[in-house]
Amino acid sequence: STTDTSGDVTSLDHGSTANFDDGFPSRSALSSVLINISVAPFTAGVAPGAGSFEIVDLDGDVFSGEFTGLWTQFGPITFFSAEAGDATFDGTNGNGTFEGPDGGSFAFSDLPTLEGGFSLLLRVETAGFTQGFSGTSTQADGIFVPTPGAAAILALGGITSARRRR
Repeated sequence: STTDTSGDVTSLDHGSTANFDDGFPSRSALSSVLINISVAPFTAGVAPGAGSFEIVDLDGDVFSGEFTGLWTQFGPITFFSAEAGDATFDGTNGNGTFEGPDGGSFAFSDLPTLEGGFSLLLRVETAGFTQGFSGTSTQADGIFVPTPGAAAILALGGITSARRRR
């Protein structure tokens, strides 16, 4: 079966995006997106939320992490904006490259820990999630970069390599 869910994962460090277009599970037996989010009671159209994500690419590589953010409702439209941290890549079951079932890819081999942002846009017919939204059209986006510590180690490695060449 197909799904109304689509999205992408972008690595700013590599300048590449892995695409997950509408119906992506029907084009790859392994690719999936699992997002678990808690929602506190809404007050004046906003509510805190926290959760985790797991995105499996075309051949079984797994990108996962946790996030905290804020839900905002504008009538039937609900937006979730979050900071994501401790995101990791596990290439044990794949080929070490994160590939979208609908094109685009990037390697994670030099990115031990990532942080970034995560957003979700969906249409919810009832205010405050008083009913489920299974089968609801959803747009998810994530942008991740190396954590400052990981970036510093990578930069130091580059400086060390440059000194040895002299």
